[in-house]
Amino acid sequence: MVCPRILIVEDDAVLALVLKDFFEENDYEVIHVISGEEAVRAYKREHFSVVLLDVMLPGISGFEVMKKIREVNNSIPVIMMTGTEYGTDNQVKGYDLGAVNYVQKPIVPQVLLAQVKRLLNPPEMEKYNPGGYHITICNQEVRINNDTYTLHDREARVLSVLLRKQNEIVSRKDLLCSVWKNDHPSLNNYLDSSISKIRKVLDCYPGIKIKRVYGKGYGIMVGD
Repeated sequence: MVCPRILIVEDDAVLALVLKDFFEENDYEVIHVISGEEAVRAYKREHFSVVLLDVMLPGISGFEVMKKIREVNNSIPVIMMTGTEYGTDNQVKGYDLGAVNYVQKPIVPQVLLAQVKRLLNPPEMEKYNPGGYHITICNQEVRINNDTYTLHDREARVLSVLLRKQNEIVSRKDLLCSVWKNDHPSLNNYLDSSISKIRKVLDCYPGIKIKRVYGKGYGIMVGD
């Protein structure tokens, strides 16, 4: 069996050793580098399943590393790790660059492992039948009857949350915490943008509507 390979980019030797040992004990192959420049060279030279990327690094920052990784591969999962740079602006910047998560130190290895497992072994296809339509969601692909659409990851996850609670209003806080893992008000624009994209898809299907209740949240309503 081929072991998943993880690239850990972390200049804190103690934390890096803890993570390296922990993931290797759980049957992962780990490559560790301490600088952004080394990370870029390693990434271009070898294949990895996941990248665990510190934000503050010697030389170029984790954000610069993310940009260079995305120039090569737009799909590899990258989890950003940070200590004092956990502010909302940095989180938004990380997500905009394509990070799948942004975790704050001190890192809990067991939690990080659970996230990596979910990324490498995504949940099975979700199936829903609102208003007589057959909807399936698998990663970013949404299929409604015989039509297929591609949404961004968080848009697909927002849709999943709403479909699981159809005919209910889901609060903004619950949607943000479920999808962005953070309910800071600055993320509301991202939620509204996701809802707008989902609406454009559902507009083609009478009987499925997204309802907004001002000051509360959104819900998928099924029926006339």
